[in-house]
Amino acid sequence: MTTLIAGANNEAELYSALQKIDISVPGLSEGRTTKHTEIWTICRLLSSLAHAGKLTYPLTVSHTDKPDFFAYLGDAKIGIEVTEATSQNYAKCRALAAREFPDAIIDLGLFRPGKPKLSAAEIRKSLSEKRLRSEGWGGNSVEHEWASYIQERVDEKLIKLSRYNTHDCQETWLSVYSNTPLPNVHQQEARDILFPLLRDYWSRTPTFAALFIEKGQTIIRITVEGWEKFTLHDLWRPSGPAVKTIENFDDDVTDEGLWNEIMRQPSPTKRKRL
Repeated sequence: MTTLIAGANNEAELYSALQKIDISVPGLSEGRTTKHTEIWTICRLLSSLAHAGKLTYPLTVSHTDKPDFFAYLGDAKIGIEVTEATSQNYAKCRALAAREFPDAIIDLGLFRPGKPKLSAAEIRKSLSEKRLRSEGWGGNSVEHEWASYIQERVDEKLIKLSRYNTHDCQETWLSVYSNTPLPNVHQQEARDILFPLLRDYWSRTPTFAALFIEKGQTIIRITVEGWEKFTLHDLWRPSGPAVKTIENFDDDVTDEGLWNEIMRQPSPTKRKRL
């Protein structure tokens, strides 16, 4: 067990401790480990919850295993499990592309939820073709697939939760880093699709008291009572005006027709029917 945060008495002390932690994550082909992703996720979660006034002090956080972290918030002990919602086929494809096919076009449509595991040979074949073969997305299929990715990770972690060392925890949280191989996800609609899928989870024993999802520039908190979202508070990004990126563009689009016109239509330069 490694102490990550030692007795931060207030928000300022927590920020100071967090900024001293190296949260850099190597590339997939450059030695990335599960620990890198866990540290990245927990630090950004703590920073965002502190900024939103959702933490209790003094706060101590230890890095352990099963669950990944213990957080002591005042008198409460919270177990926090961290995971990543992604496609293993997609992760393997990105790693192979980085090593062997740096100019390849990655066809995101090949990595749908529930797809069987692809062999390295199958992925290499796809990368070598330099063309898009899959169907695109229509309507709200992107949001349904995103919700499926999150639900799959929650299901997998719930199955294992009874074996975790959380018997003396007041609550256990699940923090999910969303790294799904999808075009831009409209977060409002995706949340509305996901919430009913989790409805029966809250009555299970054991279960997670809260689910946190990092998606782009947002942290989404879901409990039995509903959901709320916080702006990601990134202490590690240089100060300056907010930069519009492909990750945070989706929340600013409210006109569904405009949204579909911009994001859901295939680009003639990128997708051709073959």
